[in-house]
Amino acid sequence: MSRVRVEAGYAEHLSTEGENLSLVTEYLYTRHRKDFDEILEKLSHRVPGISNVEAKTTEEGRVLLRFRDGAFEDPFLARYVSDGTIKMFAYLVMLYDPNPFPLLCVEEPENQFYPKLLTKQRKGKFRNPDSLGNPLQEIGKLTAGRYQKVSGSRLLGPFLSINGNRSHSFKVFISGIEGLVLNWNSNRGSLDSVSPGIQARSPENHH
Repeated sequence: MSRVRVEAGYAEHLSTEGENLSLVTEYLYTRHRKDFDEILEKLSHRVPGISNVEAKTTEEGRVLLRFRDGAFEDPFLARYVSDGTIKMFAYLVMLYDPNPFPLLCVEEPENQFYPKLLTKQRKGKFRNPDSLGNPLQEIGKLTAGRYQKVSGSRLLGPFLSINGNRSHSFKVFISGIEGLVLNWNSNRGSLDSVSPGIQARSPENHH
């Protein structure tokens, strides 16, 4: 929907595909601030954590949509936000259009929405993943026992956000991987300086 790069311009209504959501957001913010604030209020009630949405024009002349989560200092670009959050915001933009069309048609409006999961996210323990005693058990409850470790992890992978993850342990894990990669590149395959117990051979020595 709004994950495509949009050139700076002007739009008062969402297009059929919704790719101009960032332009409409900019229009509502500058021309109809009261309506825009009401959209944000409704969004924050339906998507826990989202405190603001903004359209920012880059030096290259593109308008990017950014979502701010109260738990983080910097906002996230739309490409790091879930489809459900973007669609919820887009629906609110349509519903609170200052000059709405007489008829709105939405194909499969329930797509990408999981009301049960959104309700769970309001609870404190789901706001901080590291506080879960048994994450696998919690996922099993949410999916009525259908979650499988290998296949489930592969399905979850594309939805993980490296920059916008709330888990401190996950951030430490990613930081460790980045450190290993940097050290590998700087030492031509030797990991000795990262950990004395880890030995690795450079690619040219592999047979």
